[in-house]
Amino acid sequence: MDTSVILFHNYKAQKKPNREFYNGFVDTFNSMLPQMDRELNFQIHYEGEDLGYNGVLTSGNSFHIWKHLDFTYITLDSTNFESYRTLDYLREYNDTNQIIVWDWISFITLDWEILDYCFKEFKGKIFCDDTFESFPVRNNVMEVYLDKLGYDITKIGFFTNCPRLDGEIVTGIHYRNDWLHLSMILSANDPEFNNDPCVLRYLDKEQLQDYDRKNTLFLYLNGHTTFQRCRMLGALFIYDVLGNEDKMIYSVCDVGSYHSKFFIEQFKWYGINNEEFAQRQWNKIAPKRLPNDIEFGRERDMFAQTDWWADTFFNLNVDTNQNYMADWATNDENALVNISEKWLKQILYYTPGININDYTHLEYHHKNLGFKDYSDFIDQTYDIQKDRNVTADMVAKLISEMQKPTRSEWKAMMLIADYNFKHLHDVHIPRLKQSFIDCVEKLMQQ
Repeated sequence: MDTSVILFHNYKAQKKPNREFYNGFVDTFNSMLPQMDRELNFQIHYEGEDLGYNGVLTSGNSFHIWKHLDFTYITLDSTNFESYRTLDYLREYNDTNQIIVWDWISFITLDWEILDYCFKEFKGKIFCDDTFESFPVRNNVMEVYLDKLGYDITKIGFFTNCPRLDGEIVTGIHYRNDWLHLSMILSANDPEFNNDPCVLRYLDKEQLQDYDRKNTLFLYLNGHTTFQRCRMLGALFIYDVLGNEDKMIYSVCDVGSYHSKFFIEQFKWYGINNEEFAQRQWNKIAPKRLPNDIEFGRERDMFAQTDWWADTFFNLNVDTNQNYMADWATNDENALVNISEKWLKQILYYTPGININDYTHLEYHHKNLGFKDYSDFIDQTYDIQKDRNVTADMVAKLISEMQKPTRSEWKAMMLIADYNFKHLHDVHIPRLKQSFIDCVEKLMQQ
């Protein structure tokens, strides 16, 4: 391929991040709140000032994809390239076939001089990597903000981790697909990352499929709380699933300061209106970590302990929320879905699962991708339920009533698990890889 890619690897580019640029984005975001489904305001915390950024530029999660593709690469780091000379290097490599790759946090730190050059003089394109998170609405707002600043928005493409239910990948300057799956499986099979704690690991298939070692029905892992995870915990509490290790083992590591109100909301849905009582129950169940669970960060997201998965029959995944513009939330055709590394673990670890989040159709999307579901064994009517409290109740009731599968049922489920594991590696990942290449070519033609 003729295209050349400029990657940044912890390159010291600026003395400090451009808070003025970020503040303007936040103002634009907050001015668009009436168009959004549930946002109250953009986060106060400026990630560009975090340790590891703060004037340091990186190309983000897509690095795990780029290194497996047939492009020419220029990698700017602070070991081989002099610090604070970003513009000098960009001018040196200014060509119509060049792509600059910055992750989202790096992009929101760029100083005005770099922004002006990239949007007004640079001949190539900018690839904004948002392939790890599930926050597509911020890319839509950034498009509006850049246009307000007078920048040529055809110079940039936002690669976002939330695909559309209808399968449409490219809408304007937004490229949405399950990019996270691609990066994670490529890195999991890359010898360079064998000892990297932030990479998914394969576990022993024989142990994972061993019927006789199973002693718990469900595994439920929460790195951090979300609205729906708290509703789910409320419903599980009501059905006496929490605390019953024959039914479920679980972790809830990080607890959001105001998320308990959604646990309380679920109690009220059941007619339990005593908030003090509900809060006391919440304090008993969260935070909680399984033995040897990882406490923080991306390392925790990727961590998997064989005993957790080999000792349980099923996995409950309340996946990470998406953030929507209002029309996405109400239009099934255009709705976005996010099935993250939590779903990916079900496939890698041969574990049948239940998948929900704030919105609907995760199981539907999974099946649309060519994976087989477990609807012969698990009632999946929760997948089309739009009332979030009802969804939590349906799943909790289902789990409370489920019994240990018979040996023959488990054997049938493992045939599905084998198929899905092969489909992931032989179809889904190669298809995503080609989609990524096609999208890069479309970006160059924008």
